[in-house]
Amino acid sequence: MARVVFNNGGMDEQKVPTFFKIIKSNSNTDYLRIPPEFRKHILNELSMRAVLTLTSVDCSWTVRVREIGRYMYLKEGWQEFLRDNSLGDSEFLVFRYDGNMCFSIDIFEKSGCKRTESPGIRRHQRSTFSNNTKRPRGRPRKYSNAAEHTPNGESSIPL
Repeated sequence: MARVVFNNGGMDEQKVPTFFKIIKSNSNTDYLRIPPEFRKHILNELSMRAVLTLTSVDCSWTVRVREIGRYMYLKEGWQEFLRDNSLGDSEFLVFRYDGNMCFSIDIFEKSGCKRTESPGIRRHQRSTFSNNTKRPRGRPRKYSNAAEHTPNGESSIPL
């Protein structure tokens, strides 16, 4: 994928790092392993959390990033992303790295068509992680649709 940037009246094309994952119904949904070759794109900005934003709707999820050896994983919060978007039956996800541990995601259904809306999504909910991986019962918390980042790029959401 490429991003068009306007520079002194002209247009330049910048390469934007991307990777894809196919979500299978019989695979482990506790985490998502980021491809080892992709690590070089995020290593200088690595933090304990990442923000996942769907490109089709204005909604995002904060997930914990774990580094184990040479592998990186999206862990706590990943399950909520899958559940909130009804994923798990051969959907194809394309992750675009936007910098500062923020990823934009396009979902393609098993038909091969890009999903333009998520039928079961809670538009005002931002899933967050905590030390307790069990999801609390009751009404979901409501959050603003805008990402909560400070001017220096750090998230204002407490760990």
